[in-house]
Amino acid sequence: MRFSWIYGLLANLRIFANTLYYGSTILDKHPTSDNASEELSSDDRFHLIAPCLQQGVSLSRRARETGVHRTTLSRILSRFRANGSTSFERQKRCDSGSFEVQDEVAEVIKAHLVALPHLSCAAVHRMIARICDKKSWTKPSYWNIYRIQKSLPADLLTLSKDSAEYRRLYDMVHRFEASCPNEIWQADHNFMDIFVWDDLGQALKPVLTVILDDYSRAVTGYYLDFVPPSAQRTALALRKAIWHKNETNWLACGIPEKLYTDRGADFTSLRLQKIALELEFELIKGRPYYPQGKGKIERFFETMNLLLLCDLPGYTPEDKPPQQPGLTLDEFRRVFHDWLINDYMQRVNEETGETPFLRWSRQPQVPRMPESINSLHMLLMTISESRLVRKDGIHTNSLRYTNTELQHGYMREWVGVRYDPSDVSQIYVFLDNKFVCVATCSELSGIKPSLQDVQKAKRDRKKELRSKISLAQALVKQHSKDSARAVPPPPDAEAQVPVASKTEPLKTHPPIRRYSVDE
Repeated sequence: MRFSWIYGLLANLRIFANTLYYGSTILDKHPTSDNASEELSSDDRFHLIAPCLQQGVSLSRRARETGVHRTTLSRILSRFRANGSTSFERQKRCDSGSFEVQDEVAEVIKAHLVALPHLSCAAVHRMIARICDKKSWTKPSYWNIYRIQKSLPADLLTLSKDSAEYRRLYDMVHRFEASCPNEIWQADHNFMDIFVWDDLGQALKPVLTVILDDYSRAVTGYYLDFVPPSAQRTALALRKAIWHKNETNWLACGIPEKLYTDRGADFTSLRLQKIALELEFELIKGRPYYPQGKGKIERFFETMNLLLLCDLPGYTPEDKPPQQPGLTLDEFRRVFHDWLINDYMQRVNEETGETPFLRWSRQPQVPRMPESINSLHMLLMTISESRLVRKDGIHTNSLRYTNTELQHGYMREWVGVRYDPSDVSQIYVFLDNKFVCVATCSELSGIKPSLQDVQKAKRDRKKELRSKISLAQALVKQHSKDSARAVPPPPDAEAQVPVASKTEPLKTHPPIRRYSVDE
């Protein structure tokens, strides 16, 4: 008897060891109760009887090891031998799905819960109680109302309460997939979750406009600035997306067959429609209030936040207070461009299984391109008012732009000017919708024509003009005899009218006499 406590301790240790071995939490589920088998999971029940089936362990010994009553183990084992593994599944009650109310009352309760989803169970219970008093029905309890509400389909209640929320949660999404690069492009704007410094030292959030190829997930072009979303931003992003890039690891270019956008005012503008008509691609507008249609480009923005912005100073999600910026806009542009080309474009996409760079590069045909880069500038760049070509260049946006090409017949002419707001170091000059030259601002670009270049341009222009003058003079001299007025022949003598001699005095009228008042 004096060592009985030691035997008890060893028995408890053995039970604990078996519990750890079989990986269950049987002792925490009231093993001594009669309903222990109903509270255990199917895996727990199998672990309870597994030694009895595989090793021939007796039920009494297994009951001592696990702490589960022998009767419970016997019932589990009998059910397994009769029905197999399906016996481990919890059986529904025979009255499952029924309620302790009359069928007619249950239908009225369901109707109120569906038609009035904004009301609480307590409010519905009060309304049903008043109806039952008038109809002489048995009043249901609050818990009857609660159980009936829980039994209703969640999508039914959601649709009755908020159709937009129903579309977001339950509508089946058809994910359209392009069959080749440049078949479908997506365009969208994003107010980036980061603060950067502008030129005036203010902390602002930049706006990113992205053009994404649907097939390869490659970013074909983008525009990054502080300007709010507009049709002009989209046009500038398209200009970069369509034309060839300078980077060897960024090959995406060409004119798409379709451009998919939402129904924002900037995407439904007349300017974008004219661009689509000129470049011969189709504009596709997404369904209103249906953000699932642009999931691929939204996924890009999420990837950008997770892999780039969160590691930069000034990163400020929507639910966080503003953070101190650490980059200027130009610095942030360089960081974003480097991440886009060397990280995102070279990272394997989970859905396609390829990098956007490789997937776009494997297209079977040559991309459709515009006639020239100048025609693209003419169509997509920001339009400025007409400017007069002066002796010292073209003045616009409080800057002066020069090019020796302007000396060749464009002085004192009114020309059209187009430019990229993100790079005002140069402008594109057009006359009568024809490209003239690219004029640069020496203060911004550092490119300044030398005195020799200016003098040479002046000499060449004067030489060209003098040559034209000489040709004109020679042509005039050649046709001078033909252009002279012919002298008419002298008249006949018979028809000649005598002309008064120059010496003959002229006949004059007598002067008018003036009379005085007295006369």
